[in-house]
Amino acid sequence: MGKKFWGLAAFGFCVMAFFMGCRVSYYSSSEDFSPTVYYTVSFNTNGGSDIEDQSVASGTKATVPANPTKEEYQFFGWYADPDCTAKFNFNTPITSETILYARWLMFTGGVRSEETTIEELVTDSPLFVEGRNITIGSIIMCDHEVTQAEWAQYMTYYGAEKGGDKKPTDGKGMGDNYPAYFINWYESIIYCNLRSVAEGLDPAYYMVIDGENVYDVARWAEVEGSKVAVNNEGKFYYSGLCKDEDDASKTGNSAVLDDPDTGIHYDTSANGYRLPTEAEWEYMARGGDLGFHEEQTTYSGSNNIADVGWCGAGKTHEVKQKQPNVLGLYDMSGNVAEICYDWEGEITNSTGALGVESGVKCVRRGGCWGGSASSNDCAISYRGRARVRAYRSAYGGLRVVCSCN
Repeated sequence: MGKKFWGLAAFGFCVMAFFMGCRVSYYSSSEDFSPTVYYTVSFNTNGGSDIEDQSVASGTKATVPANPTKEEYQFFGWYADPDCTAKFNFNTPITSETILYARWLMFTGGVRSEETTIEELVTDSPLFVEGRNITIGSIIMCDHEVTQAEWAQYMTYYGAEKGGDKKPTDGKGMGDNYPAYFINWYESIIYCNLRSVAEGLDPAYYMVIDGENVYDVARWAEVEGSKVAVNNEGKFYYSGLCKDEDDASKTGNSAVLDDPDTGIHYDTSANGYRLPTEAEWEYMARGGDLGFHEEQTTYSGSNNIADVGWCGAGKTHEVKQKQPNVLGLYDMSGNVAEICYDWEGEITNSTGALGVESGVKCVRRGGCWGGSASSNDCAISYRGRARVRAYRSAYGGLRVVCSCN
C-alpha cells in the first residue's frame, strides 16, 4: 500500500506542476524526496531572428543567448516588459515562467562594442596614459559621420538663418551623403536629443530649469540667454556666432548652457543618441577589442592615410568612400574632424572617463580634409586644435553613439 500511495502522490504532484506552468524533476526513495522545479525562459525577438527557449532550474540563472538579428536594426538588449523599459539582468535568479523582449534600435550602419576597461599605457595615445584606468561602456557607434541629409531632418544651419556663409557649399562638398559641417558643440547636442525623441529613445542631455531636469530642447529655447533657436519650419540651430575664439567676449559660447549647475548635463543612464566621449572615440578608432591590443596603425585602419581617409583633399567627400577600420567604421581619420563631448584639457592618470571637469574649449578628433598628411594631422593620436563650443568651420562635423545600458 505504501508504494501505491507514493506513486499516486508523485502523479498528483506532476499534474499540479503541469497546471502551474513549470516542469518538475523528482527523485524518490523510501527516505528522500527532492523535487527540482524548472521554468521556461522564452525570448520574444519582436520581429528578429528566433532564439530558442531555455529550461532553467528554479533559483539559477538564464544563459545570455547569442544576439538576434533584424534587417536595418541594431539589437539593443533584452527587457523584462513588452514596452522595453526595464532591462533584464541575467544575474537575476529565475523563479517563475519568464518572457524576455528584444529591443531594437533603427541605427543603420551601427557598430557595437561591449564594455571593457583599459588599464595599460598605449604608445602615442594622449588619453590612455600610464596609471589611468578607464572603462569604456557598451556602445553602438555609427559607422559614418552624420550626413547632411540626416542633419536636415531636425536642424538648419546658422548661415542659412542669418544670411551668412556658415552652411555647406558645392565648393566644400554639398549633398545628402556628404558629412554635415559648419556645426558646433551646442548644435550637436541639440541634434542628438531631437533624433533620440524622434526614434523613441531616451534623450541623453538635459538642462535644469526651475529645479527640473528638462530634456526637451524646445524648452531650452525659451530660457533667456540660452541661444537655442528654432525657425518657422521647426528646425533648430544655435544663434551664437564665434567671432574670435581667443576673446572670451566674442567666443559666442552660451554662459547659460555652460553653467555647471543649470546648463547642459549628460544623463549617463540614457540610451539615446549622443556625442562620443574622447576616450570612446579613440578606443573605437583604434579598433576596439579587435585591434586595441594588437599592433597599432597610424591612422584608423591603415598606416597609409590614402587608404582610409580624406586628408589634404581640398573639400569634404561623401561618407564611406574609403576603407573602414577593423571594426567597420569609416572616415575615423580625415573628412571632417569629429566633435567629442569632453572639455579640452590635460589628461592625467586621475582624469575620469568623461574627461576634465571644466574648460572653455571642446575636443575634436580624427583630423579633417584640410589637414596635412605629412604632419600626421589625421593620425589617431592627433588631438587637433580644440575649439570653443560655439565655433563652426567647414572642417568640423560629428559622429553619434548610443549607450547599450
